[in-house]
Amino acid sequence: MSRRDWFKLAVIVVVLAAAVLLVTRISRTQDVAETELIENAVRSAALNCYALEGAYPVDVEYLREHYQLVYNDDRYLVVYNAEMENVMPEILVLTRGEDGV
Repeated sequence: MSRRDWFKLAVIVVVLAAAVLLVTRISRTQDVAETELIENAVRSAALNCYALEGAYPVDVEYLREHYQLVYNDDRYLVVYNAEMENVMPEILVLTRGEDGV
């Protein structure tokens, strides 16, 4: 192979590597945005429950059953810690398989 062919090959490899890195970064950004959306949806459903019923629900399943909260539980784990019925629960959304879950 000539120098010119090696140069073309090197350019192709660099462009492909940059494309893979870009797709990976976009995917991570999208995952972060999705977890934030789910966290906001859980928080909103909990606030609606509190406004209508006068207490925060004990668990996230109550929100799923009574407040139409929907998320993919094969992909996300929602940690919902309600200590008292009149204090906003702690809410954490983890991506399964990536956050050690």
